[in-house]
Amino acid sequence: MRFRGRMIADARLRGLDEVPWDALEGCRGERGADVREDLAAALTGTPAEAVDALQDLDDALADRGCGDRLPSAVPAALPFLVRVAADADRPRRVRTGALDLVGDVCSAWDGAPGPQAARDALLAGLPPLLTDPGPGVRTRAAQALAWTGDTAALETLRERWEDEADPGVRLRLLAAAVRLAGRVGATAGPAPRWPAAPAGEGDPEERMLVAFGSAAAAPADPVPPARAAMDDLVLRAHPPWFRAAGLGADGRDAERFRYAQVWIHRALGRAGRGRVTSALLGHPDARVRAAAVRAAVDLVGEFRSEAGRWDRGAGALLEDPDAGVRRWALRLLSTSGEGARPWADRLAARAVEPGGDAATALLTLARLGDPRALPLLLGRARLPLFGFGPVPSRDPWGWGPTFEEVLEAFAPRAGALLPHLEERMAGDPWEARWIPPSLAGWGPRAAPLADAVAGLLADHDRVPELLEVLAAIGPAAARHAPAVRGAASRSRWRAARAHLRLTGDAGASLDLLGPFSDGWREGAWGLLADAGPAAVRYEAGLRRYTDLRGPHDAAALRALWHITGDTDTVLAALLDTEHPYLGARVLTGTGLAAVRLLGEVGPPARGALPRLRALRDADRTAHAAPSAQGPRGIARDRELVALLRRAVARIGGG
Repeated sequence: MRFRGRMIADARLRGLDEVPWDALEGCRGERGADVREDLAAALTGTPAEAVDALQDLDDALADRGCGDRLPSAVPAALPFLVRVAADADRPRRVRTGALDLVGDVCSAWDGAPGPQAARDALLAGLPPLLTDPGPGVRTRAAQALAWTGDTAALETLRERWEDEADPGVRLRLLAAAVRLAGRVGATAGPAPRWPAAPAGEGDPEERMLVAFGSAAAAPADPVPPARAAMDDLVLRAHPPWFRAAGLGADGRDAERFRYAQVWIHRALGRAGRGRVTSALLGHPDARVRAAAVRAAVDLVGEFRSEAGRWDRGAGALLEDPDAGVRRWALRLLSTSGEGARPWADRLAARAVEPGGDAATALLTLARLGDPRALPLLLGRARLPLFGFGPVPSRDPWGWGPTFEEVLEAFAPRAGALLPHLEERMAGDPWEARWIPPSLAGWGPRAAPLADAVAGLLADHDRVPELLEVLAAIGPAAARHAPAVRGAASRSRWRAARAHLRLTGDAGASLDLLGPFSDGWREGAWGLLADAGPAAVRYEAGLRRYTDLRGPHDAAALRALWHITGDTDTVLAALLDTEHPYLGARVLTGTGLAAVRLLGEVGPPARGALPRLRALRDADRTAHAAPSAQGPRGIARDRELVALLRRAVARIGGG
């Protein structure tokens, strides 16, 4: 829908065309002019047009892909969104939708008070809405106002809270005030005295909101109020404080204990979170215990020194009478590595029980190298792929083990498994589709299956993965180089890499690769690095990637270094402090490649040592969002630490 032609005579559009929209942009580069048109639709369009426009604006202004970057169109758009909410003639869903969008935009600021221009827009337009006849408008306006971090806004909320007659709205105003007070305290010195009622005083619902609504008001001893909150949830599914805190809005009632636990922990420091978690692991209600185990997983995912702290508690809970508690205890223990060994007997017992938890127990046992793991795996022979998921997954939040992960864990026992895999590949077409591509983690151990893998290249639907398996096998599969060349049309760089690793013939392999392509990614850059100086024909193309703007550029930089030895160019790019790859974004493909390359460069990279040491020695894991990490995410951070240690050692630092 287009609203540029709508006349400015409509008072609702006043000031809209005084904004230089053409100079502004949205989160993903949306034109400011398009933001202007959507605002016009939200202000004056039909209800359906307004709702659609608000959705477009949500994508442009509040998309989480923005990270902490504020799109330039946001401060300009906020006054008009507030105007939509203030228009009593607009439908309620349009007004509340506009305020929801304001809240979504502000939530990207997290604990910060927000840019001044955006704050000014909120402070000018939101306070009058606190007296709106619509309860939904009043509460949403208060919630958005909480992001400003403004002392005067806190006083405005207090006055409105004192006059509010609706108990539900009153609680939501208090919840917003608690969050606002936390931001005021974070930016303007000591935390305000209100709202911070002493324990034991005031309404119980209000005390709960004050206790855990923000870190500024958190109690010195959080265990009693946290236990009281969980006890209350056992008795009442959705107590007023729970609703006022905005918990359970998605209607997933079964998750309410988890929501409450996350809300409580958000207000606490690490020590307080640990104390509450320890206390609730022994709660009489299984739902609370399960939430506590998940809280322990959060801590392990966020802090490296938490590894091992919860092993004893998790091991004991493997015998819990509740299946949900046992499941989360097993998942927690699966992140512990060697720390799970004292409970190997219990893991072996769980591995023969029905259900998906048996797969997690078996994988954990296999990673310990326990001799019982192989017979337990073969005992699942009647199940396709031994009962594991076929699709490779690197989702850090996922829990279900995949067949690929199982094969990686059993790589030391490859000789014992090879006959079984060969038989299954020859018998079941479905297994023949999924087993071969999962063998890459075995490397040369998979050599006895090279003939079977190469034989599938002609008509298999996963040729790129088969080429990676042959590349991993290496020279032992050299006799299949002609088949690899024949498969080049399916994935040219994978075929070229496999050919290089099978034959060692860099020239022929690069001829197979063909001319430079801007579509190449990390795997292709790795091939060029392996080829070394023989790949000098690609130098000019690689030099276009020294700005590290793309997600694979560090791998291209590594290829350039291996081809040319141009250490100065490599270090100038890697040590540019504007790039986050030796900081907040180290746990990305580019970040990991950058660390690996610095280690290869060695002593000339000593300028990187302060940042590498800081990353290595940090207690907080390197994940951008470390809470709720599963075993893959936790393992990935541990692999990063090992990589950092090797890099520092090779450079020559302590």
